[in-house]
Amino acid sequence: MDFLERLEPGARARLVEESRTIHLSRGEVLIHRGEPGGDVYLLETGTLEAIDSRSEPAIILARIHAGDLVGEMAFLSEATRTADVRAAEDCVCRWWSRSQLQRLVEEDPSLGRSLFRTLAELVVERSRQISRLATEGALGRTSTPRPTPAAARHLADPLREVLMASEPDFRRDPADATRRVRHALDRFRGEFFDAWQGRSAPRRQALGAALGRELHPYLIRSHLAEYALDRASGASEDPLAVEHLHRDEAGGDGELGDLLDRWLLDLPTAVGLRRRSAQTLTACRDLLASGHRVVAVNGSRWPHLSDLVPLLLERGCRLTLIENDRASLRAAMRRLDPLPADRVRPVLLPVADALLRRHTPDVGVQEMVIVWGLLDYLPDRLAIRLLRAVATGLAPGGHALVTALAPSDDAPIFDHLLGWPTVRRSARHLVDLATRAGLDCAAPPAEGGVALVVHGCRGGDPPAATPPRPPQGATD
Repeated sequence: MDFLERLEPGARARLVEESRTIHLSRGEVLIHRGEPGGDVYLLETGTLEAIDSRSEPAIILARIHAGDLVGEMAFLSEATRTADVRAAEDCVCRWWSRSQLQRLVEEDPSLGRSLFRTLAELVVERSRQISRLATEGALGRTSTPRPTPAAARHLADPLREVLMASEPDFRRDPADATRRVRHALDRFRGEFFDAWQGRSAPRRQALGAALGRELHPYLIRSHLAEYALDRASGASEDPLAVEHLHRDEAGGDGELGDLLDRWLLDLPTAVGLRRRSAQTLTACRDLLASGHRVVAVNGSRWPHLSDLVPLLLERGCRLTLIENDRASLRAAMRRLDPLPADRVRPVLLPVADALLRRHTPDVGVQEMVIVWGLLDYLPDRLAIRLLRAVATGLAPGGHALVTALAPSDDAPIFDHLLGWPTVRRSARHLVDLATRAGLDCAAPPAEGGVALVVHGCRGGDPPAATPPRPPQGATD
């Protein structure tokens, strides 16, 4: 079924009436890479080719056949063209300019709803096709792709319907559109968690992967989702996503992208990640004494690392920085630039690899060890090894600050839709791991929040009985 056949009859008749016809000769270019997008074309006869003309000869990326639409992604996202499109043979196309389509949508809201719903359906189908081709492989490998679980469609369809209808609604009544989209997102969050909770791990993965494909065209309009899903292969998290999450300034593609981003940034996990960063800094202010030696593990990912510098200078402390890779080590050292060279010692150590080999570096005895975020990605057996190494390296009465994440109903969204999987532990479970590793712990952090900062020590005077206090005005 081509683009026009999907439209409601009234919308189809109006768009046909408003369209203009263009003729292309073989080899003629319809779209140039890098030019502003927005105009939409419907190929009626002939064949077009999407090409990368930066190489010689040009690389054919895709073939476009009669009935296919061209330019709809750039119309929706207002992005520049990403490829050249030329005629492989003589072609006839219908053409609508961006300004023309915007005028029609404003004049006729029902046409706008039909248009945006149809465009969204086409984008979803294209996304599914790309996923299927990726699954089958480009080097001759063949496999039967798993169909989208019915449960995923059942969850995605109501939300997708609201998101599809929201574009014209944002122009007509932004407040009402915002309310309806937020309501649909909150309902989806609850239903996704209920469906996810009752499944085995493989079925959770299948459901999450299917939902990710179904909702990808919408999620990617949020900056947080864009950064998280665009991270380097093998990376547990994307630095841009972490920075955006902690900056807490929503942004995205259009009103819908802004709203989706704000919704994601307001989820309990995002709030908890921001809160535990501030909690850790507050604990450092409470516990660091003059001349203390401090180790920060994975500190490059700690948003408040730079705020530690004045405290270290004021109290004459020395810092050993342990990072997994050179890029992280360089990034962390730049943030510690005000510290004199004799006050900071960089150590390169892939921590997870060292734990698997049961090897930990000798960095000397320390009065404080900060373990930032690593337990988000380590199973219990490796977490205990890490905590034992922390306990062994502490001076009597020394302090350990260990961060983690507690379970929450938005975990499936981060794990599967944002591709940001984490290991969740209750406060009591985390304290139990620390105790088994040889750390004396204060009372468990208050249950009910996502942010966990456990304060433990090795022998000597026990730590205070209360957990690090949250910054003023922080909420979970």
